[in-house]
Amino acid sequence: MLQTLLNSCPLIVTFNLEYCSVLKKIELLNLQKIKSVSMRMCRYQRVKIEAPTLEHLFLSGFEDEYPMLDIIDAPNLVSLEYLGNQIPKTFVEANFQWSCHPTRFILGSNTTRIKRFLDCLLYMKNSSHSTSCGNKDLHSMQLKEVKAYKFDHENQRWHHVQLESGNLLSLRKLERFCFILDW
Repeated sequence: MLQTLLNSCPLIVTFNLEYCSVLKKIELLNLQKIKSVSMRMCRYQRVKIEAPTLEHLFLSGFEDEYPMLDIIDAPNLVSLEYLGNQIPKTFVEANFQWSCHPTRFILGSNTTRIKRFLDCLLYMKNSSHSTSCGNKDLHSMQLKEVKAYKFDHENQRWHHVQLESGNLLSLRKLERFCFILDW
């Protein structure tokens, strides 16, 4: 049903989907004008995104389950925001080996998951590891710099933090970090 609707409306600019448990497979394909996608996912949903014009992606995962992102093909993605305790494996294990390299990644999760994600980013920055990206020069996809900002819930502001594990420790169950990435 969703695919039929999307196929009938290829000029959609913004797509929002919240907790639609009847959909087990969500595919956003051939949307020629899409700029922003926001999805609050349910358990066991699979997502595939192929959207060359997509600039902003917000995903919220089910607390105890890894969101299943089969592919994100969005070469113009600028901002990626994810909230959830289980960071999608495609973020950490694939080292961003999709065709998108966002410059801003906002992550809301527990400190253990955020530290694991930060370790992955620092590995990508400090090693000669490059990510693959279609026909683009692999060297140009090397992560060159990472800056981290932590959200101060009390003052409702972002604060720059040094990239050391001690700065990530907190008594809060959920933390929000913004990583500025230079590829």
